[in-house]
Amino acid sequence: MRNRLIHRVRAGGSRGFTLTELLVTMGVIALLAAVAVFSIRPDTERAAMADFAGEIKLAMKEARSRATSMGIKHVVELQATRVRWCQQDCTSSSPKISAWRYAKNGAQAVYYADSGDIGVGPRPPTTAIGTGTRVITFYPDGTMDSNTATTNLEGFTVYLQNSTNTSLQYRIAVMPFAGVIRKYVSWD
Repeated sequence: MRNRLIHRVRAGGSRGFTLTELLVTMGVIALLAAVAVFSIRPDTERAAMADFAGEIKLAMKEARSRATSMGIKHVVELQATRVRWCQQDCTSSSPKISAWRYAKNGAQAVYYADSGDIGVGPRPPTTAIGTGTRVITFYPDGTMDSNTATTNLEGFTVYLQNSTNTSLQYRIAVMPFAGVIRKYVSWD
């Protein structure tokens, strides 16, 4: 009698899932998750490029604004994957130093030019940033100089590129006399 009761419950109720059905369901879920992750990644890289370009532009604007309002020279230190601004210089005795702003998801500054490349005429000669630090100086009168070793005020352009998706490129140009800072979504 007991065996018949168990048999009746199984026959009349739901039978559950087989191992094959569970594996197929898990496979479909894994496939959908993989598609979602890989479709989001380019947007993440693009957002990281825009963020780092924005951080560089913001550091330059902040340094210029502080230099003109306080009447004290400010500088921006730029490395391949980080940027900050400082009052006077970026030594430990500097009265004011901002925190480093870091690049993410492959965004990096790869080249610079001691010229404000606004896209008119040929592209200026560039130098790889590598592991070095570029210092851009902003003066109290609103002008800037990217190469204080020369007597002329020189603009500055930084070229950014994603390390894994090299088609993602930004360019930030600074004009030496007006201190105007422009961000472009290409190198051209």
